[in-house]
Amino acid sequence: SQRMLHLTIADTGSGFEPDKLAKAFKEQFTTKENGHGFGLVVCNRIVENHGGSIDVDSAPGKGTRITISLPLHQEALQPA
Repeated sequence: SQRMLHLTIADTGSGFEPDKLAKAFKEQFTTKENGHGFGLVVCNRIVENHGGSIDVDSAPGKGTRITISLPLHQEALQPA
């Protein structure tokens, strides 16, 4: 089994409505007036290109928790 690094970022902001959360990783979807809708799309592609994943847990009025999981490669575990 491969060892993984899990990085969790959480806030207590307004959270996502379920329908908006379902669209969060689609290109050009944004909740911001001047947004372009590429931020989460680009982040997800970078993480997936490195063999990882992004998990989002959010509820309206309760905030959002994003967990980025990336595989740890053996050479990264060796002392320098």
